[in-house]
Amino acid sequence: MNRVLLILSLFFLVCCTGKTPSRDAIPFLFDNDGIVPEVCLRVDEQEWNRLLEAFDQDHKTRESVHADMTFIKGSDSVSVQDIALSIKGNTSRRRPEGSTGEKHRRDSADWHHCHFGLTLDKYHPENGIGSMKRLVLKWFKDDGNYVREMYCYDLFRRSGVWTGPEDVYVRVRVQVGDDPAPAYFGVYQMYEPYDRPYLERRKERFGHSDGNLWACSFGATLTPPTLGRIGEEDQKGLLYELVSSGSGIDGARAQMTAFVRRLNTLEGQEFHDWIGSVMDIDLFLKTYAVNVGVGMWDDHWNNRGNNTYLYFSSLDSLEYKVYLLPHDYDNTLGTCHRVGVQTDAVLQDPFHWGPDDPAVSPLLPKILAFDDYRAIYARHLRELVQEGGLLTYESSIARIRSWQDLIRKYIPNDTGEDMELVDIPAYWGNHPEYRVLEDGGQNFFRAKVTAMRQALEAHGY
Repeated sequence: MNRVLLILSLFFLVCCTGKTPSRDAIPFLFDNDGIVPEVCLRVDEQEWNRLLEAFDQDHKTRESVHADMTFIKGSDSVSVQDIALSIKGNTSRRRPEGSTGEKHRRDSADWHHCHFGLTLDKYHPENGIGSMKRLVLKWFKDDGNYVREMYCYDLFRRSGVWTGPEDVYVRVRVQVGDDPAPAYFGVYQMYEPYDRPYLERRKERFGHSDGNLWACSFGATLTPPTLGRIGEEDQKGLLYELVSSGSGIDGARAQMTAFVRRLNTLEGQEFHDWIGSVMDIDLFLKTYAVNVGVGMWDDHWNNRGNNTYLYFSSLDSLEYKVYLLPHDYDNTLGTCHRVGVQTDAVLQDPFHWGPDDPAVSPLLPKILAFDDYRAIYARHLRELVQEGGLLTYESSIARIRSWQDLIRKYIPNDTGEDMELVDIPAYWGNHPEYRVLEDGGQNFFRAKVTAMRQALEAHGY
């Protein structure tokens, strides 16, 4: 048997006859363990071509096709047959093979990095890996360090922000039909999406898992004029998309509407007490301190509600806790852009991260107008940048280098894209001087920590 056939045979053996993992599903999937697991996807050629055609017809398509998946970690593996495979992303959506109109080429495929969504239970409700029903495979778009979003989610967890998703490095292989060997797509980030199972896994912390979960997109500023664009998942043109609900769209819409109206109309002590009753203020301001610390400019405050998930922990229109869930942190750590009030996410004042006008963006300006809430925010900012803090250069670089050492040998891949670790921000950013690893004045962590310390001192903290 020649080498190619041997590789192919081993791939099919593992990917079609996987063992049940010897550990709980979530640690099995997401614990680091010094291993870079593999995700093997098997797609019939006809289904793969259908995915390509759907993308050609609509680059925002949510069409999915049938596939099989195996997750391999060390000597353990688990297979899930007949899952739904889709293309994910917003402005980063790409065709995974070839150019518009082309079908799969068995002997000369032109592979491209793209984000994949895996819905394990779409065709068979009993499918899943433990409680995990969905997974996202995300390539490191415009991140030559292969680390930005991984660092940010890790920092949320280390800081005690338990609402963030689990994630891990994986190696991705895609077998299309009878190709002589699976295509190796390289190192990806696999993360836990926000859905009902995510809520159920954190039920004890949230208190309830059957509340209303919203995906908020650009323009979802939580102001009254935006309330006309509320709807259910998969509808187009929405600002607030209902992802999960125990009551349905009518009750969820009424709750969101009541929240937005109170957020915008209550003032003074009445607002202070109300927002403190419907939000875990400490957790929220800790979340935002980390958000600002990593330089996330494409966020709720600065970029008009973009990249925001909100979860209301009960179905009552007035009695609930609402949580902001961190999402989409690839454009961080020195990748800056001229957006909102910002031109430099490293030097931007944390207390003026977005517009100060509550009529434009009410949530943060109205909360930070109160001395006690502002002091909580300042305390969490200070914790990140104090001597030995998690955002400091010494602490951050040690973690980043260990992750890069783990994945370095797996980066070369069959797409021919993103083939090595390169310490530069995104090419389209407006501050090409910032570096993640490079020591000196333009190192992101040194510059960011200095700027945050100066801002805290300027504001009297």
